[in-house]
Amino acid sequence: MVFKNDNCTKCEKENDLVKTNENLDNKITDAKESSNNENTNVLNKENDDVVVDTDAPSFNETAKIFGVSEEKLLSEFNSYKAVKLFKRTNLSLLDNKIRQSQFSSYIKNAINYGIQSITVSESLFLDCKKAVSGGDIRIRVCCNYPFGYGLLKNKLKVVSKFAKLGADGIELCFDISDLYFKRQQQIVREWKRLRKKAGKIQLIMVVDFDILTLDEVGEILQIAKKSGVQLIKTSTFILSKGSYDFLIGDTFNLSNINLEIGVLSPTAQDVLSSFKWGATSFSSPNLINALKDISKVLGTQND
Repeated sequence: MVFKNDNCTKCEKENDLVKTNENLDNKITDAKESSNNENTNVLNKENDDVVVDTDAPSFNETAKIFGVSEEKLLSEFNSYKAVKLFKRTNLSLLDNKIRQSQFSSYIKNAINYGIQSITVSESLFLDCKKAVSGGDIRIRVCCNYPFGYGLLKNKLKVVSKFAKLGADGIELCFDISDLYFKRQQQIVREWKRLRKKAGKIQLIMVVDFDILTLDEVGEILQIAKKSGVQLIKTSTFILSKGSYDFLIGDTFNLSNINLEIGVLSPTAQDVLSSFKWGATSFSSPNLINALKDISKVLGTQND
């Protein structure tokens, strides 16, 4: 029988840790390179990886079948892509400086670009709901913004209130301190009660991932999954950390939790990259500028 001393065991653990870190570094590097290479071709009309059915009609033949020019067919196809993409976006209007008089401009842009939803603060919910009455845009309300502090009984009251007022979604900020002062089972029970109080209204967990480790992200995903929350929205997200975001996307995909990435001042590429990383939707207070740039590339710019 061979016995190993403590020093030997310690060395083996250290070697395993080094190998693990090296593997993670390699994965991050590969992810970053892959992301950079793929991002350059996101909106290109031709892609070498696309498998072409040789029996399918060419673009020119398809245009003839529908009795339109190639330019017209391409324009309609790009318009279709824009509609599908913009229907996965959310305009977040949580800035306290926004006035009621400015809503008409924001709503006009949201309607013009076919944005799926608008998020507003508790105090502006009724005004915004009234302004889009009869339209297709969903109005969400964000509660206990931005840190999620507060007693459970108060959170239950506010969720119940806006569910009765007809919110199309209720965003509730996750209190990060709960991870350090409460057991996971307790947090899950609380979010189950909040979700039940929301009834048929979608309850969205808002989390600031920029300040969390991947382990903490994993724990929050477990809490969301166990409590029945199906959509998590990032309150801030620094897309320049491409490798980190790529790993976040992998983590969400494995957990079957929908991810809405939130960015303060996004570019068109930020929006497209977010969907590539596995996000199901995208949110920003400065969303319109990014959508304008995407429209320019597709040739579907709205006035």
